[in-house]
Amino acid sequence: MVFERLRSSPRTFKVLVASALIENIAFGLIIPYLTLYMILDLGISEVLSGVVLMTYTIAGMPAMILGGMLADKFGRRPVLMASLGLMSVTMLMYFFVSDFTTLVILAFVDSFVGSMYMPAANAMLADMIPSKERPAAFSTMRIAWNSGIVIGPAIGAFIVASASIRVLFVLGAAILAVAFVFNFLLIRETKPEDAVPEDITFRKVIGVASDRPFLLLCTLTGILWFGFAQWLSVLPVYSTMDLGLEDYEYGYMFIVSSFMVVVGQLPVTHYVVRFRRSSVLFAGHVIVALGFSLIYFAVDFWSLLTCVIIITLG
Repeated sequence: MVFERLRSSPRTFKVLVASALIENIAFGLIIPYLTLYMILDLGISEVLSGVVLMTYTIAGMPAMILGGMLADKFGRRPVLMASLGLMSVTMLMYFFVSDFTTLVILAFVDSFVGSMYMPAANAMLADMIPSKERPAAFSTMRIAWNSGIVIGPAIGAFIVASASIRVLFVLGAAILAVAFVFNFLLIRETKPEDAVPEDITFRKVIGVASDRPFLLLCTLTGILWFGFAQWLSVLPVYSTMDLGLEDYEYGYMFIVSSFMVVVGQLPVTHYVVRFRRSSVLFAGHVIVALGFSLIYFAVDFWSLLTCVIIITLG
């Protein structure tokens, strides 16, 4: 089904999907091991590693808004290319980091330039795909992203087991450089020539908060991602230091979770549109909360993996 949709899709959409796969292989290499890298390799405390991750998240918020503004003003392709190229450089810089101050600055810059990619990619998709087909198109993109998260941690686990976490940054930077060249050669601008850029400002974006249902949705989404943030920060430390798992074993959790999304994304999307969206959101929150709660009782790799599967279902 996915391949049939891709065959009938515009070329630029196919390039976007392939690019999402390549980019997230690089992302998947790093993200399961980033907290462990900070604590075990750089000797940074758990608290300071949390500060680095907080800085990474905060930097991405205004960058996504700015990325959308720039994509509307200058075009989707320039923003896409600039983000990919700069991400390749910033990822390589992690290899040379040796102290907290440098790391937190690099995390801010890395998140800022990387977060501009998504608004440009989403705008490209909206330019090419009719509104009725966009849910399936976005699902296809998410399958590509999660396929990368399956492949990346698998490669990363092998490298961590045989070499060191630091080597991952060099390989990740090389993969992002490949994505940059791939897009440079094949991607085309999709912004309509007669499009009139909307005068979007940060004040207008903040003004959207007056829409109460949307504000409630954002609040609930924030609560959900507060939990997922622990997946990237606390959970790798807990799994290795408390449960005694090897570094690379934590990467296997990402592989299983992402593989579930790859297999289930389109069927689940097709099925849940039959129900009230509020009911689906509520059910998802409850299942995710159950999965995170059960982590308290995990004692080994398999029990922790079971919790991750429940969270992913949610």
